[in-house]
Amino acid sequence: NMQVHQIMRQKGIKHEFRVRDGGHSWTYWRTALPEVLRFVSQTFCRS
Repeated sequence: NMQVHQIMRQKGIKHEFRVRDGGHSWTYWRTALPEVLRFVSQTFCRS
């Protein structure tokens, strides 16, 4: 993910990159999922 972010930044591609502590466990996703769904919903509504 970090490499893709760096390449996109070098090429001037507008994007949003977020890093959070934690692994891909259910405990992580249970707290992250509401924010992720809001972001995805807002992004698709703008398109």
